[in-house]
Amino acid sequence: MIHSGLAYHRIRNDLEGVRTLPEILREQGYVTFGTGKWHNGQAAFNRSFQDGGNIFFGGMCDHDSVPVNPYDPTGEYPESQQTIGALFSTDLFVEPALDFIASYDQDEPFFLYIAFTAPHDPRTPLQKYDAMYPRDQIKTPPNFLPDHPFDNGNIYDLRDERLAPWPRTEDLVRQHLGDYYGMITHMDEAIGRLIEALEARELLNDTLVIHTADHGLAVGQHGLLGKQNMYEHSIKVPLLMMGPGVPGNRCIDSLTYQHDLFPTIMEIAGIEEAPPGHFRSLWPQLSDETADHHPSIYSSYMNWQRVVKNNRYKLIRYFEQDGKGTDRMQLFDHINDPHERHDLIDDPAYASPRAALEADLMQWMRRVNDPLAEDSSNHFL
Repeated sequence: MIHSGLAYHRIRNDLEGVRTLPEILREQGYVTFGTGKWHNGQAAFNRSFQDGGNIFFGGMCDHDSVPVNPYDPTGEYPESQQTIGALFSTDLFVEPALDFIASYDQDEPFFLYIAFTAPHDPRTPLQKYDAMYPRDQIKTPPNFLPDHPFDNGNIYDLRDERLAPWPRTEDLVRQHLGDYYGMITHMDEAIGRLIEALEARELLNDTLVIHTADHGLAVGQHGLLGKQNMYEHSIKVPLLMMGPGVPGNRCIDSLTYQHDLFPTIMEIAGIEEAPPGHFRSLWPQLSDETADHHPSIYSSYMNWQRVVKNNRYKLIRYFEQDGKGTDRMQLFDHINDPHERHDLIDDPAYASPRAALEADLMQWMRRVNDPLAEDSSNHFL
């Protein structure tokens, strides 16, 4: 979504027919370099990047045995090129990026993309980082539940949810959280190495650095472990930015999409070509605290769940399909209930925000070509 700027109902996984963000930057004279995970196909990678290293064309694997490829300018990537990385995935992917920075020709602008697989499971932190988080000192999340209160779709079929038995226990959740925190700390340290490398080459003051993720994770919250839900812990992601023109020490409380990074980077790079989709540059908000952004945002999970959220309320819509899931809704007030523990869907005092969000959700679904907008039996698994 970062590379396409499009909602996923509008694109193919291999990005065929889509001009990607790095592809456009490459056309504008940027040196583009990619390392890490890429599951949008080899052709799209080579259109986007003119060089790379330790490229993982896959989905999941153990962090200490990642099958990677060197960059192949022909785009063929024969199996004979593939090797098993000798480093933990976080270090395996950051090393080519550090080499790129060390050898970078400063006469040309660059776009460097690093896709870590951590802290995705299997959560197996190196001992150094694992020891930083004694499990008996980790707090259980305030919205911990031993089980989710209803079937939210394919919950009992998901590999993510089978990483621990039901009912969840607080001790087991603390173990998972310790593993998670250890892997995040390792990645944080690797990102610090990148910042130091940019500083050493006197590039940091001229470089926009963006850190984000593709999703959050439940890890015991609401009785869940994985990402396949519409609660805040799973759909909310980090978005950290530093660089020229970005004010320091500010936290912008605004509804934002990852897709917004596409037009944001286009604007910062001075590219006047209109970005695809209906997403918006974040640059006005970075330079003006009063600038407005999305009045509401929408997201979805397969054909089971849809969500719309404004600055105060969130409505989650669940669908029953083929005997699985539940046809119901939830309503949360994020000002008074940030951990989403109190469902207000049947409270008559909240009938007005409920009705407004139901109408907004349908508008969003139609806007992004969601197949469930008109027919809840229209599958797109």
